[in-house]
Amino acid sequence: MPSGISSASNPTAPIDRRAAEKNTLAVANLFTSASIASGIGIGAIGITGFAGFLAHFACMLVVSGACVSWKCDGTPSAYFASIDKIFIDGPLAGLPTFVLFWTLSYNFCH
Repeated sequence: MPSGISSASNPTAPIDRRAAEKNTLAVANLFTSASIASGIGIGAIGITGFAGFLAHFACMLVVSGACVSWKCDGTPSAYFASIDKIFIDGPLAGLPTFVLFWTLSYNFCH
């Protein structure tokens, strides 16, 4: 479970920077792993072009939703300084990894 960065009873409490950094690193690792898995899966299926990117972003949307609902208990603001870390920074950071594994998987399977 991610570490809380502010007190649940006092949401305006100062942010614990170490906990926020730990949570950001955990999300980065989650999205890197998800990008590898989606790249291999989408490449193996044979989806190419713009449809491949759409499939990847759909996978990342599912991962983001699962992270918010399961790991953050529906309140990402209690674990991250900004919700951008889950819905924007994470999926975009994993994009080069996705492209690498997507092309490798596609070339191996087709």
